[in-house]
Amino acid sequence: MESPVPFTESSCSSEFVLESPKSIKEFENKAGQKWAREIVIDYWTRTDVGWLLAPMLKILSVIAKENPTPGGLSRSYCLEVFYKIGDVMTQQHWFVKIPKSLQTVTMDERELVMYNTIFPRLKVFLQDSLLPNEKVELPIPTIYFSSFMGDGVNDCLVIENLCADRYFQVDKDTTKLAYMRAAMNSLASVHGLTFSFMKSLGGRENLLNQFPTIKEQVLPRNKKVKKMVNETMLPFLMYMAKVQPDTAQQLMVLAKFHKFLFVCTMT
Repeated sequence: MESPVPFTESSCSSEFVLESPKSIKEFENKAGQKWAREIVIDYWTRTDVGWLLAPMLKILSVIAKENPTPGGLSRSYCLEVFYKIGDVMTQQHWFVKIPKSLQTVTMDERELVMYNTIFPRLKVFLQDSLLPNEKVELPIPTIYFSSFMGDGVNDCLVIENLCADRYFQVDKDTTKLAYMRAAMNSLASVHGLTFSFMKSLGGRENLLNQFPTIKEQVLPRNKKVKKMVNETMLPFLMYMAKVQPDTAQQLMVLAKFHKFLFVCTMT
């Protein structure tokens, strides 16, 4: 049984913060195992009312490796966590994100607010207002732990590693039309639900007043970049339509509006 989610904008899903490991060695040593144990206990305590098995929980091992396709703003790791409660052994697959620097924590904070506050609100709205009496799930991974202090020490996000359930990352073989449709369907579901939720709050301004962290970040204008994008966008789209014929129809639609794409990417 899930515990109630407080409806206030917060950057931490738990009642405590943890100092984040910074390397594979730190994840796998005794301190890293203690860190993992705290997360497992916190997760089950929050999500299973009456769970009292913490004294019996023992971390057997933590196996860590760096994410083979890291982003530019965070250090990310793939963890396999083995633990047992009594005689029952469990293996969990974690994906851990840690901000690279204090200059990049703003994006991580916005991500945590989405996972910790807005997605739970959307799920409750979907259950209570749109699909009452039905079990619903949003297309997002399980969030095991998150903490944001903005100090570069206690900032991390620990979520389910979907690769363990046969999901895969985008590569040259997963950009065909079928994969694009699946991705866009998932995005459309979340966007449509968010639009209905926004209307229930009274509109865009009320939404941003409740969740100021997600306000749009407008990047500084740069004439040289704008000129370069405007000159290369149409040839690039035409090239992609030729080498990826499965997506040619969608790319040609973008080509009709190529003069406006720079503005779209800057907001």
